[in-house]
Amino acid sequence: MQEVTTFGRWLKTQRQAMDLTQERFADRVGCTMSAIEKIERGVRRPSQQVAERMAEVLSIAPEERQAFMAWARGLQAQYEPVLPQSITVAPQQPATPVVTNLPAPVTPFVGREAEVARVRSMLWRTGVRLVTLTGPPGIGKTRLGLAVAASLHQDHEHGAHFVPLDSLRDPARVAATIAQTLNIEETPGVTVEAALHAYLRDKRLLLLLDNFEQVTEAAPAIAEMLAAAPGVKVLVTSRTPVHLYGEHEFPVPPLPLPDLESTDPTALAQNPAVILFVQRAQAVQPDFELDAVNAPFVAEICVRLDGLPLAIELAAARSKLFAPRLMLDRLANRLDLLKGGPVDRTARQQTLEGAIQWSYDLLDEREQALFRSLGVFVGGFSVEAVEAVRGKTSEQPGIPGELERLADKSLLRHSSAGDEPRFSMLETLREYAMKRLLESGEAAEVQQRHANYYLALSEQAETELRGPGQLAWVEKLEQEHPNLRAALEWSLTPQGSLDVGLRMAAALHIFWWTRNYLSEASDWLARVLSQQEEDGPTLVRTKALNAAGTIALFRGDYSQARGFYQQCLDGRRELLGRGLGDMRGVAGALGNLGLVAWNLEDYEEAYALNKESLEILRELGDKHGMARSLTGLGAIAYSQGNHAEAKAAYTEALQLFEEFGDRQSVAMMQNNLGEIALAQSDLNEATAYFKDGMVLLKEIGNKAGVAGCLDGLAQVAAAAGRPEQAARLFGAADAINRATGEAVPVANRAEYTQTVAGVRDSLGARAFEAAWEMGQKMSLEEAVAYALKEAAWSR
Repeated sequence: MQEVTTFGRWLKTQRQAMDLTQERFADRVGCTMSAIEKIERGVRRPSQQVAERMAEVLSIAPEERQAFMAWARGLQAQYEPVLPQSITVAPQQPATPVVTNLPAPVTPFVGREAEVARVRSMLWRTGVRLVTLTGPPGIGKTRLGLAVAASLHQDHEHGAHFVPLDSLRDPARVAATIAQTLNIEETPGVTVEAALHAYLRDKRLLLLLDNFEQVTEAAPAIAEMLAAAPGVKVLVTSRTPVHLYGEHEFPVPPLPLPDLESTDPTALAQNPAVILFVQRAQAVQPDFELDAVNAPFVAEICVRLDGLPLAIELAAARSKLFAPRLMLDRLANRLDLLKGGPVDRTARQQTLEGAIQWSYDLLDEREQALFRSLGVFVGGFSVEAVEAVRGKTSEQPGIPGELERLADKSLLRHSSAGDEPRFSMLETLREYAMKRLLESGEAAEVQQRHANYYLALSEQAETELRGPGQLAWVEKLEQEHPNLRAALEWSLTPQGSLDVGLRMAAALHIFWWTRNYLSEASDWLARVLSQQEEDGPTLVRTKALNAAGTIALFRGDYSQARGFYQQCLDGRRELLGRGLGDMRGVAGALGNLGLVAWNLEDYEEAYALNKESLEILRELGDKHGMARSLTGLGAIAYSQGNHAEAKAAYTEALQLFEEFGDRQSVAMMQNNLGEIALAQSDLNEATAYFKDGMVLLKEIGNKAGVAGCLDGLAQVAAAAGRPEQAARLFGAADAINRATGEAVPVANRAEYTQTVAGVRDSLGARAFEAAWEMGQKMSLEEAVAYALKEAAWSR
């Protein structure tokens, strides 16, 4: 019967693989060095808490932790997922060192301790004979493979051996290359495969096959070798899996990215990507140090380079020429900047572009064409979007399968959200794909199709955002926001279509308002409107003017809003006179001008404009438009102290919005009715309205709307004699409003200021400031949770 290893011996092996002393390992686990020493000697078992921390430090997979902890604490004989009973104890290091050809590292190995431990654990398992490290160019597959092999070299009786395949193109030569690496002499009349199998049959060793991607047709030969040699394990580095039965794939992740919110050089210096940059920078500039000035720029460089080790190394090598701040400016064209790696590395490792070119050249023509076209997407894409951009025809029915193949080759990543399959591409790969697309002469057609697809999506969303599916559509547009921006940017180029830009910006303004992208919305609308030829109004232009007016209104620029709305109204009336457009557009512009007048406290003009708008919309039977005009009339009545009339208008508007399924507008009406209930001292009803509206607005992601409900609940708290809670909620609402840039309407400002002043007087200045600051520090989620917990205020 074969001997089984002990937990202590296994732990020692794993710790050493991570290059940690007992003292450093104990620090990470949170126990004493003496405890680790006793556990490794087998005279002590870890506690539940220590075992849990060990599982975290050793990166034990979640599904394996229960078994791991049971084994560690002696509750079961063996940890089956890692060291089952069929595995023998690794032999003690022999007196004569095992011969190996593993190249010695010339630079420190940074930030991969957890990955080394995970791959080691995979290779320890029973039945695991083949592990493949996959990932895109520059991710560090070879370096990780060498580190794993070095850590396991002495655990195999016949060592670990490195078989580089990067210069090989003929799959039939793989067996011969392995044989040459192992110094197997050829015998007349015996095939190299037979000689290799005979040599390996009684050996216990690890083979590291590096850069297998260009000889994948040799996979059956690897399967035959494993079948002939039960003591051999194979670790492969490849852009694509080997696709053999029993293969275990380990996708190599990028280095962890630094937190760009942090500017503390001490904190940033702990990040593996930053550590790698600093180490390589010091190799060319010995006096380079991370400090308060350059640390944020170094961190952003690492993020912009996707945490790719090769890209970071190449960038750091340029630090002799460029300070981090200047280097960051030049990363707009990272492929040209990241050149000039060490001459003793292969050509593809001397430039980032060379590394990607290596993978691109291994694609067939169809795959290359698809990969190029994907460069137009930013931030991810759906299968449907790719089919639209590629021009789905009977000749191209297999886009999903083609995308899967590119993902299989580590050029795409799955980034599915919900039921819709999605893919994304590292930015460095996307830049390369876009460069090849421009060189191919296909860019104009592909970018036009990309813009047309996202224009159609935007205009469909404009309708859906007023219906019951608005929450899903807000999330969909948020997910596609990078692509929407790219399409808008293209529309403003000489090759673009200004009509596309105007239509997209107009269609997206409700989404931008909902998610509080007010400054961005204002910028896009200003850019598309400024480039429109002044040859008379068009339906598209008047729609964009209306959107620009709405965004200006929500930003509190009432003069600019009035100007945009007036241009929109004049244009729509002119178009109507020419037999174009309809009265619905005129009514909408009238109602919007009425909203501006209300904010400027010109209630007489506001009433007349909203009344005229409502009459037109009632005649047209436009329920959603009617609800908006009723909202305006309700606001005017409320501002003039006519609460009954305001409540009637808001209630009718609420019913119409509910019929339409417009949850966002329903929530806004609930907020308005909450204000009326508060004014009428019905604190229970006010609380219910504000709370229900807040929950809906949070679901939709309308932060400014949530802030309005928090303000309402703060006023309820003040009226209920709870000034400390009121101050905290006022502070939270103020912080959200400042972050979103939302303006408090002029008509509400005096009442708001008076209420806040009353709360300050009740609490006293010092207590008020303390409560206000607590609210200011709350996240939106924390503020909503606090409000819901305390939302039962009444006398």
